Amino acid sequence: MPPQSQNPRGILPTYVTSQEIVLCKVSPIVQNTYEIRLALFFAIEGKKTFKLVTPPNTDIENELLQSIVKFGGKVEYHDCKSFSVSVSHFDQNGLEKDSWVLGDEIAWASLLSSCSSAWIKAELKPGAKFGGESLLRFEQEISLEHIQHKNIDNEDLKLALQRIIRECKTHGGYVLIQ
Repeated sequence: MPPQSQNPRGILPTYVTSQEIVLCKVSPIVQNTYEIRLALFFAIEGKKTFKLVTPPNTDIENELLQSIVKFGGKVEYHDCKSFSVSVSHFDQNGLEKDSWVLGDEIAWASLLSSCSSAWIKAELKPGAKFGGESLLRFEQEISLEHIQHKNIDNEDLKLALQRIIRECKTHGGYVLIQ
């Protein structure tokens, strides 16, 4: 279920077959987000197996790992060429406040290639956490960009990023790119 303050959002499984729903994440850390919970829910509802695929040595949040196993899902560790990228706000208590999916690896590469900021190109990557001073820098760099992309919910990506940064500044915590 989404956090109380979150709007219903779309997700973008990496692969869907008649037997499974696969979500590939390339972040070195994977936290329990709305995107993953919803993909797991869709697998259960569709009587399919949920599979989370991550690169070797990925640190998966224990609560998430337990939930996947509890509901018959699987975790596999190998490199992913296809993947999805989400953007989430976690408050200072580690509770997810908002989350949305940016898109797949093609949308991700397109976003990065369209940015002129060397800082964004170096720092904006799966696994990045922006809080405190880094959040202020993220906000500043995004404000200077001319981003013409949309997330999978068809929201203006620059406005969606600015909104989640504002929420994080208001409620504390960090923005996670996953």
